[in-house]
Amino acid sequence: MLISAGSFSIFQISELAHSLSSQITYVEILLPLALPRNYTYTVPFDLVPFISVGHRIIVQFGKNKFYTAIVKRIHHEKPAFEPKLIESLADEHPIVTEKQLKLWKWMSEYYLCTEGEVMQAALPAGLKLSSETKIIINEFYEGGYDSLNNEEFLIVQVLRQQREITVPQVQDLLQKRNVYPYLRTLFNIGIALSSEEVIEKFTPKT
Repeated sequence: MLISAGSFSIFQISELAHSLSSQITYVEILLPLALPRNYTYTVPFDLVPFISVGHRIIVQFGKNKFYTAIVKRIHHEKPAFEPKLIESLADEHPIVTEKQLKLWKWMSEYYLCTEGEVMQAALPAGLKLSSETKIIINEFYEGGYDSLNNEEFLIVQVLRQQREITVPQVQDLLQKRNVYPYLRTLFNIGIALSSEEVIEKFTPKT
């Protein structure tokens, strides 16, 4: 049965709209960038039961760039603008505790820098993927590929031919925006490395 707007008073419609908006879940996030403030994103309904403070998530920042961010706060306060949806969760469990987030906040105030800069310094290189990250084949990997699904194996085939590939190229290859779960599998197994990890492992001889 269809119910027309005329069946409700203006007050009831306002209350209904407020009730629906209050059910939407938002997250305040930290990006590994020197930003003057933190940004708010909307959590898709299917991810609401799984997201927690300290979770690493994938977000679009700007027109075409993607970053891994950390959830700092979860709330239902609608901002003045229409926030973007987060793309996905990067991990099954939070990787940062609330105590660590409080420490990052204190450090940013004490050292007169942004929380994003503290995050950039605090997290290991492999946990800070972005659109500029290059995925590099691990020349020393000696295991098999039987545990990989079709998408992961396709990435490996291209990597074995080209030696390295960027995140946008992986997105084009798979025709999917969210490719981070596939890359995470390759990183965890040790088949591939991120360019940040390679730089971090390099020690100049003196």
